[in-house]
Amino acid sequence: MPADKVEKYDLWRPVVRPERRDALDHLHQNVAVAWCQHLPDSLGSSATIAFEGSSFEPFLRLCDAENAVAEVAAFVLERAQVSGLLLISADLVRDFIDIRLGAPGERFGHETQGFTALETALAREVATSVLGHLNHAYGTTGLGELKVTRHANALRDLGAFDPEDYLVVFRYAVSGANIAGRIIVALGTTVVNAVVDSAAASKTVAHSPQLRSQIAMLPVETEVLLGSWTVPLQELLELRPGDTFPLPGRDEGVLMTGGGRLQSLEVEFAPQLIRLRAQRRFEHHEKD
Repeated sequence: MPADKVEKYDLWRPVVRPERRDALDHLHQNVAVAWCQHLPDSLGSSATIAFEGSSFEPFLRLCDAENAVAEVAAFVLERAQVSGLLLISADLVRDFIDIRLGAPGERFGHETQGFTALETALAREVATSVLGHLNHAYGTTGLGELKVTRHANALRDLGAFDPEDYLVVFRYAVSGANIAGRIIVALGTTVVNAVVDSAAASKTVAHSPQLRSQIAMLPVETEVLLGSWTVPLQELLELRPGDTFPLPGRDEGVLMTGGGRLQSLEVEFAPQLIRLRAQRRFEHHEKD
């Protein structure tokens, strides 16, 4: 393998199961397709957006690699509680502006250390459209609504991540007749715990008896509730060893697991056994 292809591996880099990373990559591949289909006015009819892949890298490294002026937005996925960012490279922003103003090929000068008020307004308009399709993809996957928290022209100005925070970075190459540049989407690595390929997971369980048997052996904390009632705090403070509690109702109880009622029980105190009286299951919304 060529030396320039070898990626340094940090010991504190997050470990992610392949199926989780594949699900994230598939999600962001679909985002590229959606952008190509729904952004022709901004990109130009001949433009294409190619998903180049994903990587794990600290925020500081991403800042060092993307240190030029750009259109940057920080956001939060409210349901998954995951922070993220969008970056549209400066050359792509200027191509967007040229297309919008009807002056392809004209440049405002790459030595400029920022955008004018007009350029900023047009760049934010394009970023809003790009984020809108990203929001739709995240919403349909169950990650929740995307809420923009800040706009900036440099990654270091976002304040959304600490320098050592690891991110899942998704890169896109944009190309066309009068357009070229890149788009970057990055999410906090906790997103891997929120994204699951539900279809693949259910298929695996359904067709793997061995996996089903292993799942059946997982320990579940269980308790038997024989009775419950409300008493004043003063009575609890006055309890002493040897005090007794009369069980309300008949000699029956409830089998509890995971905080929910599962089955009713018949209690036999003579042999000190607990016997299932019926296989009737309770609804989760029933209360004791």
